[in-house]
Amino acid sequence: MLEEAALHSIPVISIQQRYLGHARAGLIAASCSATNFNCRLVIVVDEDIDPSSVSQVLCALGTWVDPETSIDIIRGCLEGASKPMLSPEIRRLGNFEMTRAIIIACNPS
Repeated sequence: MLEEAALHSIPVISIQQRYLGHARAGLIAASCSATNFNCRLVIVVDEDIDPSSVSQVLCALGTWVDPETSIDIIRGCLEGASKPMLSPEIRRLGNFEMTRAIIIACNPS
């Protein structure tokens, strides 16, 4: 995880793609992990990108992300009550659902 992003709960995962759709499958699994409970964004990059390097991750995002096909939105994810974005009304109702974006910043080939 990027040290700078750790405070903001943005995990960056480096993956060696073995089949078509591997990056997306890995991202979905990682976004459901208990360690990524409060993450609104999860990013996957190719294995040659150092996920702890901000410049390499930003380069991968700028090079490989097509907003139409590289970003998926997952609705209805469980969120903790400690999130500052939750309104008092949502806290009162106990509706702790959130939306999460998974971003694939991998070479599509």
